[in-house]
Amino acid sequence: MILAGVIPRLGFGQFAALESVINQYAAVESILCVKENDPDSVVVSSLPSAFGEGDTVMIHCIQGAGIRLDDPTGDHGRDDQDPRNTGKYAFMIIDEIIGNTVVFNTTVRPEIGPMGPGEVVQLVRVPSYHRARVTAAGVTAPAFNGSTGGVMALFVRTTLKLDGNIDMSGKGFWGAVPSVNYGGDCSSEDPDLYDSTFYHKDNIRAGKKGEGTTDTLFTLLRGKAMNINGGGGGNAKFSGGGGGSNYSSGGRGGDESSLCPSGVEAPGGVGGFDLGRSDSYYLNRSEDIVILNRYDRIFFGGGGGTGTRMSGRTTTPGGNGGGLVVIVADTIDGNSGKWIRADGASVTTKATGAGGGGGGGGGIILDVSGYRIT
Repeated sequence: MILAGVIPRLGFGQFAALESVINQYAAVESILCVKENDPDSVVVSSLPSAFGEGDTVMIHCIQGAGIRLDDPTGDHGRDDQDPRNTGKYAFMIIDEIIGNTVVFNTTVRPEIGPMGPGEVVQLVRVPSYHRARVTAAGVTAPAFNGSTGGVMALFVRTTLKLDGNIDMSGKGFWGAVPSVNYGGDCSSEDPDLYDSTFYHKDNIRAGKKGEGTTDTLFTLLRGKAMNINGGGGGNAKFSGGGGGSNYSSGGRGGDESSLCPSGVEAPGGVGGFDLGRSDSYYLNRSEDIVILNRYDRIFFGGGGGTGTRMSGRTTTPGGNGGGLVVIVADTIDGNSGKWIRADGASVTTKATGAGGGGGGGGGIILDVSGYRIT
């Protein structure tokens, strides 16, 4: 966890009561550098009034990774080992606000560099407390909306009590939503036509892929290949969408309608890529890993893919991925039956057409000295 000169604001006395949404968010348009490749400030699209000088903030890089269209091992759609800023994060103090420019108290080099095309970055205001209590109403955050959200973060100098739940389930990357009605062909009509791993987002021969860490300028968002940690879309008639992923891979979607003769082999959407694979992310620091710049990254759970849709049939959307929980505290004081959760969303609606894949789990990042359960 990267804490760049953070000194939390502290309030003493009774436990601060926490419930509902405790963070505020701003979409980052650019990351600025006084010196080349040495970022020290950001420009945001608009800044909520809750942000002020002296506040602790989290800069969180959400999307922008390169995707591999053709992988020699068959993992088409996996990450191309070119994540750029994606998954990087750091905590800093706001030193000054000039219009829509937020200046930090320190630089974040080499952890985060200037933004490139297709990258999505947000700024999250992080409250700080001497001691705090999650009430029975619980704490959560808005779901990721393509620009902001999906993160619940807080600092507690002493004890965080859980009298309620912290739940970021289904707050990460979006599951795919079924769209335009499909023509109805089985893949056996033309296996070559229906066997592609990638189709343009407007091509209806396959369902949509779930949202993932991918560069947002990427447009081949249908077809059975994974969308990095987003599940693939089912090809042809009613093949299921793949499950989203995070540390571990997602599950493959089901085959075509049983009424179809043999056609494309395994047309269901491929589950999202396992970002915890040995050559990828969630790795301990080492000389090699520092050179590859793949350490200290956290990701939303990937959205599940979906399949094709026809009139009179129910094709279910993919489940949303889980969001992120980040807590820095001395002690977490648990309570029986209360929990911290960032699950991917399941797909529970019965499908009479194609079935959507479930969302991948999110992440829970804890920097604490101890835990107690009462």
